[in-house]
Amino acid sequence: VAWVGQSEVTRSLQIDTDGYDKPFLLSWINHTVAFMLVPIQGAFSRAMGEPFTPPALTKTPRMSLLKGIATLSVVYLFGDYVWYTSLSHTTVGIATALFNTTSVFVYVLSVLFLKEAVTVRKVLAVVVATGGVVIFSTLGGEDGSNESASVGADMLCVLAAFMYSVYEVYFKVVTTEWQSDQVSSVNMIVGYIAVLTGLTLWPFIIILDVLPEPMRENFTLPDSGHVAGICGSALGAVAFNIFFGISLALLRPVIVSVGVMMSIPITAVTDYLFHGDSFNYYQGIGAVMIFAAFLLLNDEISSMLARWYTTRMWARKNVEGQPKVTKVERKKYEEL
Repeated sequence: VAWVGQSEVTRSLQIDTDGYDKPFLLSWINHTVAFMLVPIQGAFSRAMGEPFTPPALTKTPRMSLLKGIATLSVVYLFGDYVWYTSLSHTTVGIATALFNTTSVFVYVLSVLFLKEAVTVRKVLAVVVATGGVVIFSTLGGEDGSNESASVGADMLCVLAAFMYSVYEVYFKVVTTEWQSDQVSSVNMIVGYIAVLTGLTLWPFIIILDVLPEPMRENFTLPDSGHVAGICGSALGAVAFNIFFGISLALLRPVIVSVGVMMSIPITAVTDYLFHGDSFNYYQGIGAVMIFAAFLLLNDEISSMLARWYTTRMWARKNVEGQPKVTKVERKKYEEL
């Protein structure tokens, strides 16, 4: 919900009349505002009789901590910059569906860096998700107008998905290495990322201001009509970063990516209500394929479906007049 909310507000800021189309500046603001987690979490820990800085982070070597925080800061900020850039050229619904290729990238990176198991089911899920993305982005357009801009926006969405995937997997790697899977440690890490982003990455605002078109982002201060939208986007981003970080620390990155799938139906409804957008037949097929693929990627859901299948087969084999299921047959069903 926080993801959809801040994305909708940001898109409105960028595309409305006299909009504030500053994707990098908005990304920098949204990421920097989370610095407030450091004093808030520290004060809360003190009130609970605990150290201001969680012991797990105190024990972590400073160079390791700085390297990890710096890497996460850069990857996350520029991932959001690419994401916000794409929003001004497409709907949040289409962008979100394409963005959910994150689960595919996360799975591949998890195999490489988190030793995630490779199975036929998960490989099949990658293929199905890729097919859904192709259908959604190539056949889902309502007409042929502005095709190049649409394809370019689709490519930016997928690039943003890859950068978010790197962030998710690396976040899991460093929190595991630092033994920082407690909520207090995660909030501090997210706050440290925000502090470093605010202090070190602001020069890119100036750099983008002097670059030639189309990469130039002309720096101008927002007028009073944009302030409320910027604040709303920032608050939504802070809420998302808190829950996102805690989820990554406590769960596997693939499961977190599956959870983000809820943003697809939510964005479809919000785009319809606030922007008059709608999904066509091909977009619906693509979205269903992506959703089905991510269900396959989820071990817990797949196990639940396997148990349901086993129960059905067990019941069918034990109906009146049929031979009873043997222990060997039951074991075979469970393995399936």
